[in-house]
Amino acid sequence: MAGLVEELRPASIVVVLERPGRDDLRRGDREWFAVVDDACQAAGVARRGPILAHDDGFRWIAAEDLLGDVE
Repeated sequence: MAGLVEELRPASIVVVLERPGRDDLRRGDREWFAVVDDACQAAGVARRGPILAHDDGFRWIAAEDLLGDVE
């Protein structure tokens, strides 16, 4: 991520995870978003979102959702 940020110099990165199923957050979703958050912080770029794309549409994920109980 750091190399891409250095080359492209984005103002921010919009994070979308697309997967089949409902809009409930799963342990793997939270872990994936955490890895992306860490990479964005290490690269010094702002992360926008995150957004979950699911079978019925999109869900904007609030910060407190990322800290909630895992299924």
